[in-house]
Amino acid sequence: SVGELELTLARQGTTDTWNYETRVFPSFLASIVVNPKSLEHSTFRTTSTGIEPLEYSATDGGSLLENQSTLHYDWTHGRVTGQSKGTPLDLALEPSITDPLSIRAAALVDLNAGRTPREYAMIDGHEIKHYVYRAQGTDRIKTAVGDLDTIVYTSEGKGAQGRGRSWKFWFAPTLHYLLVRAEQHEDNATRLTFMIRWVHWAEPEAPAKP
Repeated sequence: SVGELELTLARQGTTDTWNYETRVFPSFLASIVVNPKSLEHSTFRTTSTGIEPLEYSATDGGSLLENQSTLHYDWTHGRVTGQSKGTPLDLALEPSITDPLSIRAAALVDLNAGRTPREYAMIDGHEIKHYVYRAQGTDRIKTAVGDLDTIVYTSEGKGAQGRGRSWKFWFAPTLHYLLVRAEQHEDNATRLTFMIRWVHWAEPEAPAKP
């Protein structure tokens, strides 16, 4: 184990705006290369067709600008501006645009709305790349929160055709399609595996759906 990630999804009052945040708690050995002050944050709003990101920030917890990113989405003028890894960024918005964190929320929101995740555009550095989600059926898996029936998707860059890195995701319908397992693959090998350890609802009786 290299540590834990804590993901928090919180609604802003009764609005359609949500805050999504990831904090890292590295193991002793992993803390040599991963700063425990690393933080990734995204603010987005839900719409009838998916999500619209509003803000994104990422830091490794240090002071070097090359390890900091901040994005501001202007849906009125159709631009996203800010800095990516310390250098200025200014791009035209695309339909289904996301960033490295809100792309996870986009799949979650689509599944809860009864839509099938298909393709999302994601800001990667100073580029916009497209990632395709493909359904892989169902799977019942053992987790720390019990045995769960899941639906499985893979994700890879558009046109990759099995080359480069790809992801495999397990979503649990009984947990409002929370991601309960994820694997990153490269060169026919599994590089990273994430498994759910625990889940807490702010409203246990009727958790709000994103």
